Amino acid sequence: GTFRFGGLRTGSYLLAALYANYASPIERIFLANNDQVEVEFAVGEPGVTLPELTVEGVQTVEPSPMHRSFYERAERGLGDYLLREDLEPYSGLSLWNAIRTLPGVRVDCATGGCRVESAQANSLACPGGARVIIDGHPAPADQLGRTSPQEVEGVEVYGGASTAPLEYRGANPACGLILVWTRRGP
Repeated sequence: GTFRFGGLRTGSYLLAALYANYASPIERIFLANNDQVEVEFAVGEPGVTLPELTVEGVQTVEPSPMHRSFYERAERGLGDYLLREDLEPYSGLSLWNAIRTLPGVRVDCATGGCRVESAQANSLACPGGARVIIDGHPAPADQLGRTSPQEVEGVEVYGGASTAPLEYRGANPACGLILVWTRRGP
């Protein structure tokens, strides 16, 4: 169609051609001193109007291979485990406070430094207590007292050699094993 607009003052105008469900072109024009401007529009293909859509998502982080192994062992359930959500109530405390809640675990702080003992282990045969490994590396037991639960992804505790993962058993697996996996990793 053809359209005429009269009585327009000098200035800038936006001219749009609207037709339901079609792409609507917009043209900026400038009129001065009774100008006549011819504008040609080509209307695009019809668009499709979709119903309103709500998208919700949860951000997920792919666990590292180290954390993935921890979660796989936790699913098998051969030891005792503290997951990230289990550690949240211990915020502001040391990791000792969370570990001592696990069945079969004794935390002995009577000798000046603390150590963890498995209730299954003979304390005479295991004078150093359970073996402690943090992020795959052997660590002194009192490091657990300097570690905040907020830094930890998970904890695994094994009372003896029969359930402990082979790669972490060490020289005296009967004394027990504590594996701590921090959120930052090795």
